[in-house]
Amino acid sequence: MSKIIQKTHRKLYKTVRTYFIMTTETQIILEKLNSIQSELGYIKEHMIDRDTILTEEEKLMINASIKHEKEGKLVSLEDIENVRNKIR
Repeated sequence: MSKIIQKTHRKLYKTVRTYFIMTTETQIILEKLNSIQSELGYIKEHMIDRDTILTEEEKLMINASIKHEKEGKLVSLEDIENVRNKIR
C-alpha cells in the first residue's frame, strides 16, 4: 500500500474507533441517566410530606388542646362568631 493510502486508512480507523468509543460512552451516559431518573421517580413517590411532620411545639399544642377538650375548656367556633357579631 502506498503511504497516502496507509495514512488515510489510519485516519479512517481512528475516526471510526473514536466514533465507536463516543457512541459507547454516550450509551453508558444514557443508561446512567435512565437509572437516575428511575431512582428520582421512586424517591418522589415515597417522599414524606414535610407538612405532615409535627414539631415538638405543635405536639405540645395538640396535647394541650386534647386536655382542654376533656376538661370542657374549649370554646366552639360558633360561640366565638356570636361574640364577634355582637361586638360589630
